[in-house]
Amino acid sequence: MAKDLHFYNKWHLGDHFLSLLLLRKLSAEGHMITYYCDPRYHYELSFCNGDVRIADIQKMPHKAIDMWLGRIFFDHPMRRTDYVACQMDLYRLVCRDAGMQCPIRSKEDLWFDWEELQGVDIDNDMDALVVNSSGQSSQCDSSPKDFERLCNILQDKGLDVWTTEPLDRWRSTKSFGMTCTEIANNARKCKFVIGVQTAPIHLTFNTFMNKDCKWGVIHQGTKFVMGDRVTPLKNLREAEQWAIKN
Repeated sequence: MAKDLHFYNKWHLGDHFLSLLLLRKLSAEGHMITYYCDPRYHYELSFCNGDVRIADIQKMPHKAIDMWLGRIFFDHPMRRTDYVACQMDLYRLVCRDAGMQCPIRSKEDLWFDWEELQGVDIDNDMDALVVNSSGQSSQCDSSPKDFERLCNILQDKGLDVWTTEPLDRWRSTKSFGMTCTEIANNARKCKFVIGVQTAPIHLTFNTFMNKDCKWGVIHQGTKFVMGDRVTPLKNLREAEQWAIKN
């Protein structure tokens, strides 16, 4: 029987993409889903919300279910070392609260398969995407400008390098006004995606990406392990060494 379900998340853009990963699967099962979040994120989410209704968090009902990762991350210290395991635990908890079976059962289910991520014809030579955006959850101590050496390492490999935040010598997705959905579309031919585990990197974990793409994901507080092609990194220095070796 179809249910009318309400969920919310008070946090950041990357959190909302991960919330929608589950909610779109529940919506595909025929349920009516409303998701409440800060209105400043509504524009970005309007490109990839599918049939999930996006609403102002100030208007959420008391019965709305919290989708904050901190419900797992901070209450279960031993799980903090594995971000992906925490995320899957959260999905199971949220579905239990909703009285539903969780449709996400393995790491393979965490790869985005939304049609919006293959909807744009690629008109660039992006070989490597450097996500030098500043995370809002202490993922990386380095500033966007600190990523110049990493960009040089990749450029010396003959790659056409793009960044998410502007640097003097490289094109940036921000300068072109790209949403995260558009970033993922334009990165589909990339050989490397490397940088901070924050909003712009999340949607690149999709089934339409170059099958030979490798990811290096910086998060100093936990490990982000999505599969053999994804390497968890503690800091920018490790990212530079990883780029040299790969």
